[in-house]
Amino acid sequence: AFRKAAETCEKAGFPLLVENEPGTLAQTAPEVLKLLDEVGHPNFLSLWDPANTLEPDKVGEGLRLLFPRVRHVHVKNGGPLLSGPIDWRAHLALLERLGYGGYLGIETHYLPFKEGSETVLGELREMLA
Repeated sequence: AFRKAAETCEKAGFPLLVENEPGTLAQTAPEVLKLLDEVGHPNFLSLWDPANTLEPDKVGEGLRLLFPRVRHVHVKNGGPLLSGPIDWRAHLALLERLGYGGYLGIETHYLPFKEGSETVLGELREMLA
């Protein structure tokens, strides 16, 4: 089913991405990699969300394992980027060292949503500058 979906998406001109997500069949980076390998389609790739890792101390290890199949990265930290468990300065530096050229999408998971999104986006822009 994943292979057929990847083929359909490829014909439409976009990749099919699987996100590491607790409670799914692809909870961890090794599980995502196993799924990508089992499906074996070049259009079936990874959406990396370091905040979804079950072992925050292995965030860089997970990214290295999935790279270069990562096409999108979710940016969140359960609150402002600089105050959560993910070291976003280090993670962004690793993305740069690896040569990541995909998208960074903020994913604000706290209220107030508008103000939280503005805070996260401001912090991300500052770190990227």
